[in-house]
Formats: sequence, structure tokens, C-alpha cells
Amino acid sequence: LLGNVKLNVQEHNIRDVVMIVLYMFFNDFSAKNVYVEVIDFYEKISFDFESFQIAVYHIIENAAKYVAPKTNAKISFKLEKDSVLVIFEMTSLYIQPGEEQEIFNEGYSGELARKTETAGKGIGMYRAKQLIELNKGTIIVEPGEFPNKHKGVDYAENKFVITLPRYVD
Repeated sequence: LLGNVKLNVQEHNIRDVVMIVLYMFFNDFSAKNVYVEVIDFYEKISFDFESFQIAVYHIIENAAKYVAPKTNAKISFKLEKDSVLVIFEMTSLYIQPGEEQEIFNEGYSGELARKTETAGKGIGMYRAKQLIELNKGTIIVEPGEFPNKHKGVDYAENKFVITLPRYVD
């Protein structure tokens, strides 16, 4: 799939890319009464716009699908010495212990996603991880430890963190 991808690495404001994708899912979040706060961030870093935009698309698509209704989500940015973090925080389906790595495997859908019949084909997070790695970045999940039930479904405070290098050689 990603064998001969030609990257077009240029400087972009990472928040702008997130906003472009987020607008595509405005109706999905609105339908669930979810307010998404996006923190201001003006720093430009170098990455391939198209591949990164697709990665963000998969992450926000999953967020829209698995976020708890009537909650708030937050997307923030953190500037570190050599990297920039994009942090997606939301109350979303509880991620079982041991699934933190599994959800990035091709074809894997979380246990609760399968139980609630909201599971996709297990491709989105796998592709997001590949595309982020193509941009010399990483993505991790910090699952919430304490599930709380909403209409019989377990949700938790989950964090997805993308780390991209500030400077590309």
C-alpha cells in the first residue's frame, strides 16, 4: 500500500489540517451533541499534507463513531523541543487492557466496538499509524482506566497522541 509513496514535505500549520478534517465530521458530532474544542496553535512544522490529512481523517472518523453522546472532546497541541504533539481527548468506548497496541493492527476491532456493533473493518487506526510513521511520527493511545456506563455501554477518558518531529532532515 505505502511502498512507493512520494511525500511532498512542506511547512504547514498542523491545526489547520485538523480543522479541515474536523469540519467534514461536524454533523456526526452534532448528531451526538458532542462539542469539540480545538485549542489555538500557530506553529508551522514540516510534513506531507495529504498523507497526514488522511491519517487525521481516520482518527477523527473513529472519534465521531466511538465518542460518548452529550460529552465534550478536546484537541490540543503541545510544542516540545524536537516535536509537536497533537492530543485528542474524549470520552469514548472503553479500551480493554491489552488492546492499546491491538487497535493499530490491521483488521482488529476493539471488543466493545464489536459488542456494540459499531466496529468497522479494523483499517482506520492501522492506516493512520502507517501514514503518521511515513511522516516520521508516532501515535499512541492512553486509554482511560475507569470505565463509566452510559446506556449500558462502557466509556472512558481516552487520549490519542500523535507526535511529529519539528524538524525534518
